[in-house]
Amino acid sequence: MFLTLHDKLLPYLKEHHPNRVLITEFNQIQPWHPASSLLHEAALSAEKLGGIEAYSKYSMALFQNQAKFMDDALYDKSRKQIYEELAQLAGTVGIDRTSMISLLTVKELDKPYEERKEHNGGNEMTGLLKLYIKQSRKAGLHVSPTVYVNGIEDGGVSSGFTLEQWLEHLKPLLE
Repeated sequence: MFLTLHDKLLPYLKEHHPNRVLITEFNQIQPWHPASSLLHEAALSAEKLGGIEAYSKYSMALFQNQAKFMDDALYDKSRKQIYEELAQLAGTVGIDRTSMISLLTVKELDKPYEERKEHNGGNEMTGLLKLYIKQSRKAGLHVSPTVYVNGIEDGGVSSGFTLEQWLEHLKPLLE
C-alpha cells in the first residue's frame, strides 16, 4: 500500500485533484511481527534526525527493501544486528548512520549492570513510540492498515489497491 500511495496515488492527486483529499500516515506497530517495533523506532529516528523529508525518504527505502526485514529474514538476528542494518539503510538516503545508532541503542549500556538506574528503559525513541501506540489504542486501531480519508475511517480500503482501485474508491470525493 505504501509504495502505491507514494509512487502513484499521491502524485496523481497532487497533479489532478490538488487539496481535495487529505492522507495522514501514523506509525502502527504490528506486534505479531517481532521486528516491527525496531523498524518503527528507526523510522521515527530518521524523522528526528532529518525532519519529515528524511522520514519520507527512509520510509520509502524501508518499503523498497522490506524483504530484508521480514520475519524469516530476521529470525536469527539480534536486536543490535537489526539496528545496524536499519542504520546502514539510513545511510543510503543521507541520514547519518552513527547518529541513528545512537538514538536506537538501549540506554545506559555503557555502565555495569548493577550501576544502571533502569534496566528496561528502552532507547531514545521509546517515548515517541509509546505516543504512537497510545494514539492507536485511543483510536481503536487493530488492523493495519487502517485508513482514514479526510478524517473519517474508511474500512473499504484494501492494502492491495492498485491506482485504479484507489481512484474508483475516491471518486465521490474527486467529482
